[in-house]
Amino acid sequence: DDLGLMEDYLGVLAETGTSWHHCPGNHDVDWDSLGNSQAFETWKRHRGPTHYAFQHGHATFILLNNVEYSGRHGTEYAGRRYRGVIGANQLRFVRNVLSHVPLNHLIVLSMHIPLVSFDNPESPSDTTADRDELLALLAGRPHTVSFSGHSHTTEHHYLDAGPQSIEPHHHHVLTAICGSWWGGPKTASGRPVADSRDGSPRGYHVLSVDGHRYETRFYPSESAAPAVMRVAAVAGTESLGLNSLSVQIAALSGIPVPVSGRRLVVDVFDGGPRTRVTCEFEGIAHPPQEMARTVIADPHVVDSFKAHRESWKPWVSPAVSSHIWTAPLPLELVPGRHPVVVRAVGEYGTTEEHRTEVVIEA
Repeated sequence: DDLGLMEDYLGVLAETGTSWHHCPGNHDVDWDSLGNSQAFETWKRHRGPTHYAFQHGHATFILLNNVEYSGRHGTEYAGRRYRGVIGANQLRFVRNVLSHVPLNHLIVLSMHIPLVSFDNPESPSDTTADRDELLALLAGRPHTVSFSGHSHTTEHHYLDAGPQSIEPHHHHVLTAICGSWWGGPKTASGRPVADSRDGSPRGYHVLSVDGHRYETRFYPSESAAPAVMRVAAVAGTESLGLNSLSVQIAALSGIPVPVSGRRLVVDVFDGGPRTRVTCEFEGIAHPPQEMARTVIADPHVVDSFKAHRESWKPWVSPAVSSHIWTAPLPLELVPGRHPVVVRAVGEYGTTEEHRTEVVIEA
């Protein structure tokens, strides 16, 4: 919100030697402006247009500004004076750009506010009101994807683009490098752990494009390697919802797990509706068990907020996650150590495997 930082920020990015393409968000608004027409004058002065397009290979990237500011005395939307709107001018711009792009090319759109939101789908400040108009422009194209941020969560949505659509439009909400706004206990590096409120570590996504095909990989901020999943055993609770702050978490690292109410919980950080997860316990006569995608909060985040509430921002709390899978632990597990293999076939068809073990106490 401090627009005086913008020049220094761009100076830091210039030192990387990499091209950066930005689309504006709600923290880039000139809050003193009286309406949307003047809301991004500082942005324009330092960064240029608030929407534009460029091409790289056979991919066309379209960056949009879908933050509509009502002005310092304007309409409030659940306490915020902005909402998600693309607007007629930018929709016309998208239509004009698409008229010059062959149908077999990939179209990549970026914007700040999600087209839809998983945990707050009715909020006008967290969704885009005229998304159907945008989707209608993309309906006849077989290769499109869009990205957004804003919610500090990771979400995959497949949206109906209307009767002319070839297939649902893929909208990918990306997590934040600061996770849950730099909250939580400190890591070994001295930085807050700041896990995202839906369970993924703070981090970023890398988009890879090959012709008209694309995929993303998730990287935690403090790791040079991509991260795929977190596996945990949960015991002694009937509910894993947002109110289960007393849930007992046993990370699968040799910590004993009580027998009653046992279940396996897997957070596939970049998972979504098309992800399939199975678990297989070695040493028992069971085929791989299909795990169920479950709308709950990540128990790891719930436990962290319970244990370190004072280190998290007071207005941040665990959120229901779109990338959790659960399954009951087999009743045949006797006391002792039990190796388990979790396999996830992700949104892009890549299979990932995680091996660990559950310890059942006597």
